[in-house]
Amino acid sequence: MRWILTSGCLGQTDQPTTKIAWIHLENNRDEARHVTVVIERNDEEVFRATTQLGTSVEQSTRRIDDPVKGAGHYTVYFDIGDQVVHLRPSEYADVTDPCVGIQYAFRDQETTGFELKPIGEC
Repeated sequence: MRWILTSGCLGQTDQPTTKIAWIHLENNRDEARHVTVVIERNDEEVFRATTQLGTSVEQSTRRIDDPVKGAGHYTVYFDIGDQVVHLRPSEYADVTDPCVGIQYAFRDQETTGFELKPIGEC
């Protein structure tokens, strides 16, 4: 008799898919920042944009509408030079409202923060 040992998770392994309607970037730091936003779907790059965020009210925000088409398992990267942060919207999105907007802020003290906004229909 031979025994085969396996390991793994028997729970749900499939995250719900999300649609990304927009990304809103905000710079609350005292210096201007270049930010590169990269979006991957299933480890393949599907979006890339680099923008400058200034420090004045008019220049400190930028909104990117419709960065990707359709639903998917996305990973979004925010690269501001000295820091790269990523998030997977599917891990946070409500299954009943899979269309989201992403607000991402660069704050004082070198911190960052994000918030997912349910949109309803994309």
